[in-house]
Amino acid sequence: MSNNVINFPVKKIKTHDVAYRVPLYGDEQVKIVVAAVNIYGNIHSAVTEYTIKHQDPLFIVECLKKAHKDYLFSTKGKNIVAQILTQIEEVKIRKG
Repeated sequence: MSNNVINFPVKKIKTHDVAYRVPLYGDEQVKIVVAAVNIYGNIHSAVTEYTIKHQDPLFIVECLKKAHKDYLFSTKGKNIVAQILTQIEEVKIRKG
């Protein structure tokens, strides 16, 4: 029965995975991101300005999007959130 198996050639496809970088300029932006992650992140331990760099950038983006839509941040805070969201960079990671 094993002689009835058809072997197909394996085709290797080069893929480009995408990662994201959230550059933060100044203490004001860092504090806004920390606040957004602590408010909207639903994580068990608080994030600080020192531990924020260990968070997944996509997780940070989702928290910032929620902060931008909600009423908790002032107009100035929402403007800072919008600025941070426009600064996000895609980083391609070549695999294969």
